[in-house]
Formats: sequence, structure tokens, C-alpha cells
Amino acid sequence: MKPSDPARHGQKTPDIKGIFLTLEGGEGVGKSSLLAALVPRLTQLGVPLCQTQEPGGTPRGQALRALLQASKWPANAEFLLFSADRNLHVTEVVQPTLQAGTWVLCDRFVDSSRVYQGIAGGIERTYLESVSQACTEGLEPDVTLLLDCPVEVSMARIAARRLEGEAWLHYDQAKREFHEKVRAGFLALAAQYPRRIVVLDCTQPVEKLVTQVEHHLKERGWIRG
Repeated sequence: MKPSDPARHGQKTPDIKGIFLTLEGGEGVGKSSLLAALVPRLTQLGVPLCQTQEPGGTPRGQALRALLQASKWPANAEFLLFSADRNLHVTEVVQPTLQAGTWVLCDRFVDSSRVYQGIAGGIERTYLESVSQACTEGLEPDVTLLLDCPVEVSMARIAARRLEGEAWLHYDQAKREFHEKVRAGFLALAAQYPRRIVVLDCTQPVEKLVTQVEHHLKERGWIRG
């Protein structure tokens, strides 16, 4: 089952008025750094914005996030926990916010499950898409910003985080082969859905990435300035 590749370019369904942006990538690619710079820039440009995340974008989702981070789960159990969190998130946060005309900027969405539990974890694609379609009610992002860099760069960043005292999650401790598979999986999705997924070279300074994102959103006619 192949999900849709929406590129609405302003042509939105009557009940969806905001723009849905997602941020994706493997471990250590710098999503947090980009979010920290991108959110104030979009706010400065007058974008009404809700920043959220998966897992843990709702109060009950925070409990699921704690479960997921506490230990390593079998791929299918992990996927179903993510899906439960995602259903709560979409119905309680994402859809109401978009319907109110506010943009949603979400750190991870279904593409992460497609890669981590699907491509890297071995879950069958049709099953994964069927469950995801049900728990999101068919919602897909307008644009997905995919942060990409060589695995040696991301792994060096992961190691540096640990030296700075950050706790390692189980994906951080995965072998290089896993990180290579994740990177290849995200790039394969980008090739499959080029209108939706924008690949950003995250070896660049974060200020340059923000400028590139801003340029892309202007090209789509969603912001001015």
C-alpha cells in the first residue's frame, strides 16, 4: 500500500486550514538545533505555529514516550505503541490545530515508523501503512524536512552528546549498520515522495538550513518576507 504524496500548495480541504510540517531524520542529525532556530524565525514572519513531537505530544502520550524510551521493544510492539501515541496526537492536537488555521511543526511523524520499524525493523509495508492510515485518519504532512548527513557525522554527534552527559537511548547505541539502514530508508522515501520531502544537508550551519527552509516555504506561497 503506497501512501499519498500530497503537495497541496495552498489547495487545502475545507476543514484543514493550517500547514502541517514535519521534521525527520536519523539519530544525531540535529533536529533539535534546527527546531530551536526555525521556530522563532517562523514566528517572526508572522506564522501562527504549534510546535509538537512524537512520541509524547499529548499528556497521555508522555506516558507512552516514557515506556518507549525505557527499554528496547520488539519492532511490532514498538510500532503499535508509537501508533497509539500517534492516534492520540493527531486527534487531540494536530487536527484541531490545523482546523483552527494554525501551522503544526512536528518532530517526527509516520515517516519515522516507515523507516525505523518498517525498513530497519522489518515490519511488512502493507500492514504498517494500514495501521498508520487508521490511526492518523489519512493525515499526511504538507512538507517533510529531512535532515541528512553521512553516518560517521551523526555517530560522532551522538558520541559527543554522551560526553556532555546526555543519556543514551537504545537507538543511540545501535550499530553503524542500523544507522546506515535508517539513513538509506529516509533517502528512499525522499526519492519516492519528492514533492513532499525536502532533503537538507545537515552538515551545513543551522542558519543556512533555516534560510533554505524559508526559501522553500516562500516558493510554495505559504510565507512572505
